[in-house]
Amino acid sequence: MDRRRFLKTAAVRGAATALGSGVWWGEDNGMSREASAAEAPRRVGTTVSLAGEWSMAADGRESVATVPGCWERDGRPATLTGPVTYRRDVSLPETARAELRAGGRLWWECDAVSYHCAASVNGAPVGEHTGLWDAFAFEVPSDSAAQRDGRLALALAVEKPGAARFPIRETMAGFLPYVWGTWGGPWQEMRLRTTGPAAIRGLRAPGRADGTVAAVADLDMAPGSAGGTAVVRFALSDEAGRVVARREVPAAASGEVRADLKVEGFRDALRWSPEKPTLFTLDVTVEVGGVVSDGRRRLVGFRDVTVDGERILVNGAPVYLRMPLSWGWYEDSRAPNPPEEVFRAELERVRDLGFNGMKLCLWIPPQSYFEIADRMGMLLWVELPMWLPQSSEFCRKQTPVEYRRIVRQVGDHPSVAVWTVGCEIGAGMDAAFLRELYEQVKEDTGSPLVRDNSGSAECYGGPMPESADFHDFHLYCDLPQARPTFASFHPAFRPRQPFLFGEFCDQDALRDLPGLAAKRGGKPPWWAVEDGEHNPKGVRWEYTVVRQLDLMKQNGLLERRGELHESARKQALLTRKLTLELVRSQPHMGGYVITGLVDTPISSAGLFDDLGEARFSAQEFRPFNQDTVLFLEPDRRREWAAGGDRPAYVDRYCAWSGSSVRRHVGVSHYGVGAGPLAVRWRVSGSDGRPVARGEVARDRVAPGDVVYVDLFTFTAPAVDRPTRLRVSLEAEVGGRTVTNDLPLWVFPKPGKDEKRRVGVYDPAGHLSRFADAVGIAPVPLDVVTGKPSDGKGDIPVLVATAWRPDFVEFARLGGHVIYLQPGASDAGAGYGLPAPAMPFWREAMRLFDPNPVWGEFPHENETGALFYGLAADAAFELDGVRAALGPKVTVDAALTRVDARAFTKHGYLLTATAEKGSLTLTTLRLHGGLGDEPSGLTRNVAGAYLLRAWLDRAAAAVGAGKV
Repeated sequence: MDRRRFLKTAAVRGAATALGSGVWWGEDNGMSREASAAEAPRRVGTTVSLAGEWSMAADGRESVATVPGCWERDGRPATLTGPVTYRRDVSLPETARAELRAGGRLWWECDAVSYHCAASVNGAPVGEHTGLWDAFAFEVPSDSAAQRDGRLALALAVEKPGAARFPIRETMAGFLPYVWGTWGGPWQEMRLRTTGPAAIRGLRAPGRADGTVAAVADLDMAPGSAGGTAVVRFALSDEAGRVVARREVPAAASGEVRADLKVEGFRDALRWSPEKPTLFTLDVTVEVGGVVSDGRRRLVGFRDVTVDGERILVNGAPVYLRMPLSWGWYEDSRAPNPPEEVFRAELERVRDLGFNGMKLCLWIPPQSYFEIADRMGMLLWVELPMWLPQSSEFCRKQTPVEYRRIVRQVGDHPSVAVWTVGCEIGAGMDAAFLRELYEQVKEDTGSPLVRDNSGSAECYGGPMPESADFHDFHLYCDLPQARPTFASFHPAFRPRQPFLFGEFCDQDALRDLPGLAAKRGGKPPWWAVEDGEHNPKGVRWEYTVVRQLDLMKQNGLLERRGELHESARKQALLTRKLTLELVRSQPHMGGYVITGLVDTPISSAGLFDDLGEARFSAQEFRPFNQDTVLFLEPDRRREWAAGGDRPAYVDRYCAWSGSSVRRHVGVSHYGVGAGPLAVRWRVSGSDGRPVARGEVARDRVAPGDVVYVDLFTFTAPAVDRPTRLRVSLEAEVGGRTVTNDLPLWVFPKPGKDEKRRVGVYDPAGHLSRFADAVGIAPVPLDVVTGKPSDGKGDIPVLVATAWRPDFVEFARLGGHVIYLQPGASDAGAGYGLPAPAMPFWREAMRLFDPNPVWGEFPHENETGALFYGLAADAAFELDGVRAALGPKVTVDAALTRVDARAFTKHGYLLTATAEKGSLTLTTLRLHGGLGDEPSGLTRNVAGAYLLRAWLDRAAAAVGAGKV
């Protein structure tokens, strides 16, 4: 069937009937209440589950399929797009046949099928449906002879997105095609169900914070069946099962039946909130001729979500949204429909980590997920499944239809707080169409938090103007760039609205495929095996996982998995901690979504790894990811440069021995309780003994405050070697104790050495105030000849920030070179050693090798906060460096970057031996200067210490006449 014919067919009454939200009402649903059952004179309704084995035919071959499920999980190729025909013979029980003989109706209900399906019963077509995420039903003609004897031959022909008829970018397939692929089949439950002549095809019941609910039942009445006698009854019960409100509404024809109910004597304590998710139950039945014809049930939560400037309020109380990002990846089921206990467990586990919700990024889970979130008090951000769309006639007609079905089926859940129409939409759509979708979602939900494009149009070259109730950016920043990048996207002149990060703060860790395979009997997971049929690349841009084991072998990484695993885990924790503390210190920001919930085939940035194990404990993660967070900020500084002021950043995590350390304490308070706040601070050594302590206070904090508390100062202790301290904060807020801590390293201040001759070749001016930083007066080198400018002859040691090929000869003859490459340089470019640009923190792991160049630098085999001011945005290409230095130079690694996705290696710190002399080569930024790294060598404590240590090492080698 071509698209025009399909669109015409889908519009007629005989196609699929959309199912609204609500559990069907019957004896076998396990949810009947005594009060509701007692009121019903009697009822009809038999349900026959269609779960289990079906036959499946495609490409001339038959096999067994499992429903609910997808054909990929049942062994058919993932490249198969259909049609695939599912068949099953069913015998109706006598109760159902009796109901049909008495004028009842039979429905074939499907909770979700991917993507298009055509149904037939006993060879006769009963309808078609297009849409991956919504529930629907086909009515089986009641006058069928086969129905009377109860034998039904069911057939469902299914096509999934990906073929020419339904291209992925023209369908609302979400993001899962880019995570692993598309799936096909009836991936949620199916059933046969009987009703009387009047059926309730959907039920919506949004509750308000004042104890009222505007219920809407979608009534489908067989022609001529009502005769003026149909009555729709609405009964609202509390948690104890007591009916607290009821209405009866007569109905004479199909259509929406509305009823406003109010709980008399409603009080605030009965509201639904994340802290106390109180739920009521709405039972709706329709009677025809005094007999119950059909019924549905819906959970109701009374709450309001409102906006006050930049703050989001639930029932008038400020809330700070904290959510992981879920793409709907579930390895075992492939389709996003695992057992309910999996959904429940993942929400419980993220709540333990301090999150108060989940973002459903470009996928719609089954109804059970929403009900679990309702009961747990977890907030949900529903992102409708449009990503990288291709505008076409089919897409523009189909998308509003699918969106309306989805929103009306899940939009009244009290857990759902935020809506986005799509994600990272670029030039593939126009503003007018997105505006229509935005207004449709607003109309169907009444939500004050709807946006047309998560991530913003301006970041992706998308259509403007935007239709949005909040600001939303996807800023994946390397740590030092987070502060200036966040500041540049501050709403400023834009309307005052909540500012949310719809995605951000990813950090890949080690995917331990050898360990994963070992725990599965030596067999790697299916998504890690290169298989053109069952694990094709498809539309994925990231497919390296299938080569990971080979890459690890080639690069000698298998035997160092243990080092990588723990250092990457600690780095992932650190980047989340520092980023979230920064975000919480910004009053205009109202929430964030962390990428992501679990590791997937395209990313290892999950809070939970491929085995489902948590990367971080609650004790590690909650201090910076909860309602109330304490944070520290150093002093701000200014410097006069080129005739004007510029911001100057100080070292956040390092201090000189004996220096004054000044730290500002702030609090982001979104918990309960208001009143005075006292923060106790303590600085302790590695042995736990206090170095300094005190208390700072603020007269009052209230929920929703992000405020400055006070400044505390102390003198860094005198040390003769680098020493790690711990700065700890503790406060009681709203009856709860909150804590946080940060490391601080104290370094011995370099002494002055006026006799040392060190040449400095610094055309770019990165080493200004060299003598102040390292205690040695530099001898400038001529930028043309590379010789000392003072004319006093050669020098044994030089520091350079620009590469000269003659440095190798200098070292060969006994000199010592410390080369600080300040940025990226392509191989053969001639202005530096080969060093491609790449992030220091994101998508990276680290290997530390024993090397004298480290001296007493306390790196602890991990790139922790100690490296904050040293982080570089380039790393050496190892083979390229060796080629540039020549075959007679031996190169050793001290600090290696391992790409967390490609498993390639690059160097941050190398040492080289060239006959009589040596070279120390690094892309680490001893002078800082990236983002909010320390501004210059004099402010970068760790950088200045390292440089002086290397100079001392070179001097010792000169004195000993050896490298």
